Amino acid sequence: MSRHPGWIGAAVLALPPAALAAPAGVSFAQSAPTVEAYDFVEVTVSPSAPDAGNPFTDAAVTGWFARADAKDRVAVEGFCDSAEGNLFRIRFTPSSPGSYAYEVTYRQGAFEKIYRGTFRATDGRRRGPVRVDSATPGTSSGRARASTTTSTGPPPSG
Repeated sequence: MSRHPGWIGAAVLALPPAALAAPAGVSFAQSAPTVEAYDFVEVTVSPSAPDAGNPFTDAAVTGWFARADAKDRVAVEGFCDSAEGNLFRIRFTPSSPGSYAYEVTYRQGAFEKIYRGTFRATDGRRRGPVRVDSATPGTSSGRARASTTTSTGPPPSG
């Protein structure tokens, strides 16, 4: 005689297969302990023996990143980078030097694995993202304007 009510077995059988799926394990790896501001740090997530039916829709990697001295967190979504579902990536670009903390979560159905880490951003030679300068169309703020001519003569004066 079973010690568990019959409805428990029926409830487990009623769950969709994706809710019961889980990889054998999940490992996380950070690209570098230090990056320049405006470079990116990448965390790779590697499920072993992945069993998601469609890893692009049945599994997800999400996370947040924040400067260690700040309260605001930046939410970031990762992406699956293999049809087999054995490699996911999440990337973050720090906009200023300092110490950063982050948390990355791998989810597949009811399975969840969380990883926490830190890295340092240093002041470097990177100048940040290119932005369109709305005051001067055809240029970008903080950048030298690229020439669109093919002339080999001297640059126009003015």
